[in-house]
Amino acid sequence: MSPNDQITLIPDADAHDEDGYTIVSVGDSLPVSTLLEKMIVDSNNTAGLMLLFQVRATRMKQIAADLGFTGSDFSDTYNFQVTPTDLDLYFSRLADLKLMGAKYDQPLLDLLSRSLPRDRIPAMLPEGTHVANKTGNLGGVINDAGIIWLPNGNRLIVSVLTHHVDEDAARQFIAELSLAAYNYYNKGQN
Repeated sequence: MSPNDQITLIPDADAHDEDGYTIVSVGDSLPVSTLLEKMIVDSNNTAGLMLLFQVRATRMKQIAADLGFTGSDFSDTYNFQVTPTDLDLYFSRLADLKLMGAKYDQPLLDLLSRSLPRDRIPAMLPEGTHVANKTGNLGGVINDAGIIWLPNGNRLIVSVLTHHVDEDAARQFIAELSLAAYNYYNKGQN
């Protein structure tokens, strides 16, 4: 797909109740570029499903296998499961611009650097720390994974997946863990 390709919202992809707002009415279309922005920056589920439904589940499994993501399960369209190991590999390749290549990876990093909310990995890091991350939420599930750029020029990949937890405590845990990792890997650099 190209950024200007239009995708039409079908009823199965309409998650406006979860999102809390409507990005487009059923039967109307948005360009891929807008859907990517909404999915990554705003964590909009409708946009994510609209894009996802353009790729068959069998194709998703093949893409994951081709990229070496062996621990993740993409067999259920509504219930993907990923592992921290696969997320670490994903973000490491992305940071090196070797996931899909610089032409695609850099714009994705730019979107991830603006993703909302900022209440986990970046929450407690020093002001101005560059972070490209993606959160995930479901009832009792609070996740975040991404890249932290350290002042010494190194990068730190953080992937934290939680379930069956108090959501506020999980957000706090991810923020504190990220700060501890930042401080550990940046020690002696100040």
